[in-house]
Amino acid sequence: MIFLDVDEVLANWTGAVLTRLGLEPEAIYARWAVEAPEVWNLFEIPNFPVSAAEAWGMINDAGAEFWSSLEPYPWAFELFDACQAVGPTVLLTKPSRHPTSAMGKLQWMQRHFGRYLGRGARGEGFEDYLIGPPKHAVARPGAVLIDDSPRNCAAFEAHGGKAILFPSVGNRRRAHRTDPLAVVVPELQSAMSVAG
Repeated sequence: MIFLDVDEVLANWTGAVLTRLGLEPEAIYARWAVEAPEVWNLFEIPNFPVSAAEAWGMINDAGAEFWSSLEPYPWAFELFDACQAVGPTVLLTKPSRHPTSAMGKLQWMQRHFGRYLGRGARGEGFEDYLIGPPKHAVARPGAVLIDDSPRNCAAFEAHGGKAILFPSVGNRRRAHRTDPLAVVVPELQSAMSVAG
């Protein structure tokens, strides 16, 4: 079983947040890589111009639409197809604490992945997803998580699964951010062949 993260793996959450805050994404990305290369959380970049509380307030004020309108990355469907080619694949996403986050995430998955009918599909659309914060709860031998968070990856592996850190501006694999599938897909194929 493959568990595929959504934000920063399939959907451009960071770019949307920075745009919502009135900041230039590429300028922040460049600064982030130089000034805070070990920092995963955008709001923990030193001297970030907006407090985490203010930023989350602006995101929450946008409601479900903020989440449902995130742009898929150019590789989103190719990655999902590559995952499905080697094993059953489930989108696994953590909502914020605001209730509109889960609603918006579900709308995003239905809009962009509705063409993939789930295993138990009854015509309602895409069903292969889980929404919840404890991603490690589904970890087990033979399960693989693809996620941009080093913390989520470590917890998943500590609970018996295998994790692949997806290249992102906020992690040590940022050098592969422009072509993440070149490193992730071979690692996935290798992990699934070992698990199988």
